[in-house]
This record gives sequence, C-alpha cells and structure tokens, in this order.
Amino acid sequence: MTPLGAHTLVTVGLVGLALNGVWEAVQLRPLYTCWERWSPWQRVLFPLSAVLGDGVAVVAVAWVAGRLVGAEALTPPGVAGWLVLLGLALPLAVLLERAALALDLWRYRPAMPTARVFGRDVGLAPVAQITVLPALSVALTTM
Repeated sequence: MTPLGAHTLVTVGLVGLALNGVWEAVQLRPLYTCWERWSPWQRVLFPLSAVLGDGVAVVAVAWVAGRLVGAEALTPPGVAGWLVLLGLALPLAVLLERAALALDLWRYRPAMPTARVFGRDVGLAPVAQITVLPALSVALTTM
C-alpha cells in the first residue's frame, strides 16, 4: 500500500484552498454575524486564515486517508476511498466547529441550519464544508 505522494498532496491542498475559498466567500455574510463586528483588516485576515486552516484540514485528511487505504484507493477514490475520506473528515469537522464555537470565533445567523451534536448546536454548512471538500479535492486532483 503506497501513500499519496508529496506532489499529489500539494495539488490536493491547492485545489482544497480554491474550493474552501469559494465556500467561505459564499457562506460568510448570509450565515455568520462576524462581518458586522470585524474591522476592515479583520474582514481580510480572518477569512483568509479560515481558508488556510481549511486547506490544512484538506491535506491532513488526504494524508491520513492515503496512509490508511493507500494511493490506489484514492486515485481516483473508489468506494473505500470515499468512505475513508468522508469518515475521517466528518468527526474532524464536528470537532473543529465545536472548538470554534467554544472559542467564540464566530456566531451564526438564524439562516444557518444547525444540528445538535453532543448537547451543542453546530452549523451544518461548516460541517458539510470540512466533510465534503477534502474528498472532493482528492477526487478532482486524481481524476
């Protein structure tokens, strides 16, 4: 079983940055209350740092998935590849979202769909983002 190579991981990361950048731009103003309380600099730096963090999550999920099932199952992802990518990313997404909420990094608007997870409402848009975009980044990179 061969893990994903460095070149593939870099490409997955770049694709992940692009996908997460679009996702963040689309969801920020309608689903979060941050924009109104941020200064002009924060409006640039905070979304950029979120996208970079999302990119790290994409590469981490791809790297671990490659270690678990090998590059063969991920280039392009077969059933096992998709299951591992999504199965790794979902708990990571919930953990990251709960941590961000606990740190008061952002708050939701009423338009944010939520689900109660272990006694706390978490946004479904950010959970879907960190669950789906790593797998999609790997798929787009390896097709």
